[in-house]
Amino acid sequence: MKLQCPRCKHSIPAAQLNVEQDVAVCANCDEVFAISDLLAEGQGADVDVTNPPKGAWFRETFDGWETGATTRSWGALFLVPFTCVWSGGSLGGIYGMQIVNRQFNLVQSLFGIPFLLGSFALLSLTTMSICGKIAISVAGDEGRLFSGALGIGRRKRFDWSAIESVKQETKDGSKGSSQQIIALEGTTPPTIRFGGMLSVDRLAFLRDVLRNRLSKR
Repeated sequence: MKLQCPRCKHSIPAAQLNVEQDVAVCANCDEVFAISDLLAEGQGADVDVTNPPKGAWFRETFDGWETGATTRSWGALFLVPFTCVWSGGSLGGIYGMQIVNRQFNLVQSLFGIPFLLGSFALLSLTTMSICGKIAISVAGDEGRLFSGALGIGRRKRFDWSAIESVKQETKDGSKGSSQQIIALEGTTPPTIRFGGMLSVDRLAFLRDVLRNRLSKR
């Protein structure tokens, strides 16, 4: 398993590692680090899969293994009432009155499309914060990623044998916000990215489990 540059988060391949001199060189940002320091930070270390943080799990299956974590968060206490007010006020005012009056207004309906899309996005975010989860399962060389809630969400299949590294990246959001995500990089593009709604400890657990399983592949 490749180590990861703590500065730019790019993987450091074996060609840039000198174990005898305890030196690792990042070809992306030209920084030099001690391999022992990277290992001390937890890169390449074994993870205790029997002691996951609350809301995360790892289990062996009859044909492979599965790891995952819930996306539940205290943010739901804010999102639930906000979504109700936003959706109820905007959609009720725009479309509700048309239904009550039994009169269709094309201009008003078109004007309400951005509010409709915004309400759908808020509803999805709120549902994920209440009962969402992210799960990765591997059976042989076949990997599966699920991200969603109540059985509804994004499902993606990938070739586990083609994955070469597991990285943690920073995903920039709107208004200067950012999220930590997991990236599975392999010989077959595109890179698989997920985990933006996971808490810090759950994200770290999934990252370390995937790195651990990759090193034992």
